[in-house]
Amino acid sequence: MVEYVGRYTHKIAITKHRIISVSDKEVCFRYKDYADGDKQKVMNLSREEFLRRFELHFLPSHFTKIRHYGFLQNNGKRKRLEDIRRLLKLSPLRPVIKIPIQQRILEKYGKDITLCPCCEVGKLEIVDTKRFGTKPTTNHLLNRFRNHKNKEPTYKKE
Repeated sequence: MVEYVGRYTHKIAITKHRIISVSDKEVCFRYKDYADGDKQKVMNLSREEFLRRFELHFLPSHFTKIRHYGFLQNNGKRKRLEDIRRLLKLSPLRPVIKIPIQQRILEKYGKDITLCPCCEVGKLEIVDTKRFGTKPTTNHLLNRFRNHKNKEPTYKKE
């Protein structure tokens, strides 16, 4: 029972690539028969029966899908995995390397997003970042510029 439920706790009922054909009368799709040595098989169902079975996978209201539970839950996951690796005498996890988005886009698409879109010579700089649900973070250079701009001008007397 646990093995059966485990297959469905965080997956969708059927993925698009498994559906072979859909007609006015039936739906043909691929599935894995676990009782027959995990063999790939094809099943034809009437549209009504396919929808009936598909709807069985809808969660009732107020229920949420299980994503991770126990030591794989998100809060403090890295620390727990490090502790488990230490207890099992395994090599520690490699440190996370944060590569700036500008570098990743340059490597993947060959486009430098820091170039000015008008002249394509000057470099753009991130001065403010806003994310949903958090306070905006401002670049320290922008703060220096704002502080300098807001100061009263000083004039030399001659």
